[in-house]
Amino acid sequence: MQDPRVALAHHRMKLDDIARSMAKMLMNVISSNRSSLSELRVKLATFEPNERLRRERQKILALRHRLDSATTNVLVSKRTTLVSRKEALMSLSPLAVLNRGYSLVYGPDGKLLRDAGVLRQGDMLRVRPSRGSVTARVEEPDGKKLNDDS
Repeated sequence: MQDPRVALAHHRMKLDDIARSMAKMLMNVISSNRSSLSELRVKLATFEPNERLRRERQKILALRHRLDSATTNVLVSKRTTLVSRKEALMSLSPLAVLNRGYSLVYGPDGKLLRDAGVLRQGDMLRVRPSRGSVTARVEEPDGKKLNDDS
């Protein structure tokens, strides 16, 4: 038969091992529960109204920034097109033509003269250069000398 003290020491060692094993298992359960709790807190935060509002505000700010950038790009592009078209129109403008040294000539009827063949000697013309105007009298229509019938 075994000495009761040895048997008691042996049972105490087993109990200590079991206690350590249970403590370790309890620590694992606590650690696992903490992780689960942390995950649940993160999920819960996504449903919290203040947090959701904060995220939605960030999205709105990002979208507003994109809209501002896109608007600026469109405006710059349109402005460039407008300037180009304005320059093209200005080069075709009658005033721009006058500034290059040409003149507008109005016939005796006050309409823009398109054909010198309709003029007769003595007709009065109004000439419009880029600045001012001049009145002129026809001396030689079509560049041909006229016989003076008077």
